[in-house]
Amino acid sequence: MKIKVLGWRSKGMRCPDAKLAFDKANNVDVIQMNNGTGKTTTLKLIQIALSGPDIEHSDDEDVKLKTKPDQYLHMEAGKGSFELEMEFDDDSYTFIVEINKGSEDIKFSTSSPKIGGKLSGYHPPEEAAPFLSIDFVKLIVFDGEKAGELFGEGQSARNSINTLCQFNILDNTKNIAYEFLKIRLSEDGSGKGAKATETKVINEYESFSARLKKVEKIRNDLVKETENKKSKFKKLDTKVGSVKASEEKFKREFKEITDDKSNLKQEISDLQVSILGELQNPMQADSSIKNQLVEFTEHLEKLRLPDSVAGPFFRELSEASECICGREIGKVEQKCILDNEDKYLDDSTQGTLNTIKDEIISAKNYDDNLSALIDKLTKADKKSQVLITKEKQIDKKIADVNSGFRDDLELLGTLKKEIEDSMESIESIDAPYDVSLLK
Repeated sequence: MKIKVLGWRSKGMRCPDAKLAFDKANNVDVIQMNNGTGKTTTLKLIQIALSGPDIEHSDDEDVKLKTKPDQYLHMEAGKGSFELEMEFDDDSYTFIVEINKGSEDIKFSTSSPKIGGKLSGYHPPEEAAPFLSIDFVKLIVFDGEKAGELFGEGQSARNSINTLCQFNILDNTKNIAYEFLKIRLSEDGSGKGAKATETKVINEYESFSARLKKVEKIRNDLVKETENKKSKFKKLDTKVGSVKASEEKFKREFKEITDDKSNLKQEISDLQVSILGELQNPMQADSSIKNQLVEFTEHLEKLRLPDSVAGPFFRELSEASECICGREIGKVEQKCILDNEDKYLDDSTQGTLNTIKDEIISAKNYDDNLSALIDKLTKADKKSQVLITKEKQIDKKIADVNSGFRDDLELLGTLKKEIEDSMESIESIDAPYDVSLLK
């Protein structure tokens, strides 16, 4: 996920009232401020806005809001706000922090078209939330003078590595569970005191633990039973194959079918690999894509400027008294031409476009193999189905005169169905659990 800070607005805080907007195309933006003008406060407000209420629960002494949040207010302000403009991939979000003098709480709100406008509370994109915990935010928004603490030797560096590699997930999960348990134990909804709540929580835990053990036993038994059935199926399949191979009347036909099935299996596999390779060329996927890409190269041809003259061309044009379009060039036009000369193709850009054009032209001349490959795959699949039908016909003819063979075939079909059902059940058990079902 691409995460960008687009700017911020501050008012009434212990940093300048300002509105900053960064150019999305920039990779680096530098902000210079005098000592004592609010650099540290700005960093803290960015951390607070990015992390939301999570920052209030941090164990880090540097960011934990142990004192009243109005420490971030300007001494003459009764209230203040800090709005952080963000972009997550192509979605814009604004995290808003509001602080009132004397208040012990921070008011958070979020604004974004993705959530239908402005909502009270902290609502980052779900997929970005793991990267907006205070532990992560401290690694991307920090005082440069303290960089050595983050990435040098010592506990801070170790904590940074643990956060980046997510080694701290289990410890954090344990702490959250412990905090949740304390909250539940302090609740008194039943009117019977904390002891009754504690008993209720313990009973729920034991109930879920018993259910988990039961499901684990069911799964283990199912896996063991399925493996036994697979072993039986393999032995029975070998036995059935031996009978078909030993029947003089059908021996040759059965061998031909077996050989053809093996060859077709390899052919189908090779065709699938070839089709996947062809699909890497988008022109093979759809003719309209091919036409549009070819048209694109024609536009590149029209945009072409002579090598090594892009810059000089515009500078010389600015010194002329008349434009190539016939209009007079004055001081305003001259300044405009010079200000915008870098926006047009230079040598390096033209080289890149030429490379793109060459690749498209080269791909355009590829043979249209995809349709032919798909036709071959379709025919191979049909041949495979025909072979399966022929083999079933042989099975029926043998079964008509061999009751033992008939019974083995029926058992083989039953085992196959049972194995498929068991594998489906195991996959269902192993699938991610819907936590809402616990409610």
